[in-house]
Amino acid sequence: MSRPFQLYRLQGLDSQADGIHTRLKDIESALADDLQVNLSREKASQINANLERARQNLRNAEFETQQQRIKIEQTEATLYGGKVRNPKELKDLEDESPRSNAT
Repeated sequence: MSRPFQLYRLQGLDSQADGIHTRLKDIESALADDLQVNLSREKASQINANLERARQNLRNAEFETQQQRIKIEQTEATLYGGKVRNPKELKDLEDESPRSNAT
């Protein structure tokens, strides 16, 4: 291909790209002024905030559950490990156990 033809094609592609960018700006401007789009964006933002709160609550619940499991394991190890021989102390440990409180 000759150099002038390549420049002509490049100019055509450049003009086409400019047209696309102009059209994109027009569309973005129209969408920015559209009430329905703005309401939808607000609703999506609220939903994302609710989702993040729910995820945080889930993480907190999982952490608390893990803490309870650790406490149960420690209490059961003490109860059934044979180290504590005093019946009152055993009863206190059993009453303190999260598992006995849940039932």
